Amino acid sequence: MRNAAPGAATPVVSATVRPVDPGVNVVIDPGATSATSDDTYTVNFQAGGVNFSQTYTGLTQASDVLTNYRRATATGSDGLESAFYIFDFDQALTGALNYVTLAAYERQVGTDGAELAFLPIGRRSTSVPSTGTALFRGATRGLFVSGAGELFGTTSEVSLTANFGAGTVSGQANRFRFQNSSGALVTRPEVLDFIFNGSLNGTTASFGANAVGSPISTNGLGITGRVEGQFFGSTTGGPTEVGLTYALGNPSTGPYMLGGGVMGKLP
Repeated sequence: MRNAAPGAATPVVSATVRPVDPGVNVVIDPGATSATSDDTYTVNFQAGGVNFSQTYTGLTQASDVLTNYRRATATGSDGLESAFYIFDFDQALTGALNYVTLAAYERQVGTDGAELAFLPIGRRSTSVPSTGTALFRGATRGLFVSGAGELFGTTSEVSLTANFGAGTVSGQANRFRFQNSSGALVTRPEVLDFIFNGSLNGTTASFGANAVGSPISTNGLGITGRVEGQFFGSTTGGPTEVGLTYALGNPSTGPYMLGGGVMGKLP
């Protein structure tokens, strides 16, 4: 991810992840054709002190060293620029996803700041089974701020096991790759891998989990945080896909990482 106004905004002043919040939604208008070029996305974000609504159209295909993506920009009534992204992950990692995709928006705030949110969007499941287990696998896209304040884009693999009978979820993210501010793929000494364990939120087909990063003794960050997510699928079948967001660490006191991911169900 890049700043909405490169050269004008500091890398990250505030970073927000909101997976399931009534004040956060993306309204999708598929346009008059089957092509994606006339799709319109309206981001409504009223949560955590942020009040923002913007429509994006004419997303264009692009790529960097981490993933392919589609992107559009817009200028708000305040004259500040924002951008909207749809990430296209390698299907070898996620499978062919039909019900969820990972989006992100970033916007300039004032003359020296930027806000960013990762948003899994799609057709949410309305319920989950009362028995059985399921394994999901996919990919993430995110940001990492080092202890020295350096900003990197990231991508990783992610997996999740849902035990519907017990009402629990567990998973891990690993094999992180890094992109520096110049857009180059780089190697870092930090191990960003983390595990998470949590529970389903009743019958809402959503979940929350505590996340724990790798220990400092193995070059990990030794930080903790949260993973929040939602199951996605058809209106008639059970959940077949997962979207989640994660945030670990504290940007005010040390290393910090955040992002979102999407997963498909394994056979």
